[in-house]
Amino acid sequence: MLGHFGNCIRACWKKLDAKGPLVGFEVILERIPEPKTKATRAKPPLDLSPFQPVERDFAFVVERSVLKAADIVRAAQSVDRKLIAGVTLFDVYEGKGIEARQKIDRQSP
Repeated sequence: MLGHFGNCIRACWKKLDAKGPLVGFEVILERIPEPKTKATRAKPPLDLSPFQPVERDFAFVVERSVLKAADIVRAAQSVDRKLIAGVTLFDVYEGKGIEARQKIDRQSP
């Protein structure tokens, strides 16, 4: 049983100084069932970052022996997954101004 309800007797009216019929109820809180958990298509609440989104371009001077740009991309992505949404390699420079054993990998987060 979840609770009780019903009319109050006249003696109760008089004690409460009430006019007219009174109705009372009691809900037994411990007996209220837990809500059913079922799969839903609702999206979870939006969790906004307190930080403004920022886009930056970075240039890394690396030894030419670093052949895989993916290694640099993975290193940049793993710094802070909550703050860095994405990293993209968009340029590799080799030539004037850079030592022969080096290259510049430019990335945009």
